[in-house]
Amino acid sequence: MFDYITDICKKYNDSGRTDKPQGMKATNEIEKVCLWKLAYNEEAEETEDTQKEQSEEKKEDDNILKALLTHMEDSLALKFMGIYSRFLNDDLFLHSLKKNNKQFIQESLFMGAFDKQTFKKKEVVAQIIEYMQIGSKTIFLLNILILTDVSLWKNYQLMDLIEMFRNFTEETSLEENRLLLTHNPLMSIALSCELLIIIANSRKRFDNECNGLKDDLLELGKIYNSKIDDEEYFAGLIMDVDFQNRSVLKIITDCKLEPLMSEEDPKSENLMNNIYIGKEANQCDGNVYGYSTFIHILTTNYKKQTEAETKKDENENK
Repeated sequence: MFDYITDICKKYNDSGRTDKPQGMKATNEIEKVCLWKLAYNEEAEETEDTQKEQSEEKKEDDNILKALLTHMEDSLALKFMGIYSRFLNDDLFLHSLKKNNKQFIQESLFMGAFDKQTFKKKEVVAQIIEYMQIGSKTIFLLNILILTDVSLWKNYQLMDLIEMFRNFTEETSLEENRLLLTHNPLMSIALSCELLIIIANSRKRFDNECNGLKDDLLELGKIYNSKIDDEEYFAGLIMDVDFQNRSVLKIITDCKLEPLMSEEDPKSENLMNNIYIGKEANQCDGNVYGYSTFIHILTTNYKKQTEAETKKDENENK
């Protein structure tokens, strides 16, 4: 399967065209291969001898999910992972982590496709910690750690993770701090704080240490905020979403990370005013509250529609 899918991808890549239709043709052809393989396996299952003769090497070669993820066909891997669920193991997770299959990891973890025990295995934890220590894919990995439930980790593994967060707080230079070098430093800090809260709640022995590190990270975030002058850039950071489609603002609210949205910061105050009063309110004539959906919902007196008016609306919509 690896070779076959590689040949398909190579055929379209070597054509010299990189337009979307070519990519769709490759995806469609690969999908046909997956469906053919499914039909082939169903026929093979009718003969027990055929299954017994398969070697471990051949089974690995038939790992369709791994083949798809190797060629960044995340959508197809998600579509067929239920059918080929036998391949949803720690090896596939580590492979997708290495290949940066963001869509596959995000959606498969959100759906709980992998067994939870996968994420407490020594080699899986070690690989995640290693990637974090070298500063690779920081936000990507923080999102993964939130979804994989680090409370299942052993104490010594959690100590390694806590030590990593301590290193983040000790990197006082804003130009060198790995959390601040990500595409969204506020997201990095918010997710790190959430992880420290999860660890503190699951292990009382780490409670004081985690809370202290959380305060240090929030102070780092406050310093970073003070360096931002562009309100639109700040709003973009705050409204950016994680793997669970939560904005940074929602994470701050749920985890009570107020220093990242301090009332003393005019940017934060202006952003909240825009959310609750209306972004375009200052461009409207007259009473701005009349243009705010939020205020309208809270203050308008609603009148129940009569049966005649309901029938009239139904007739108009036909």
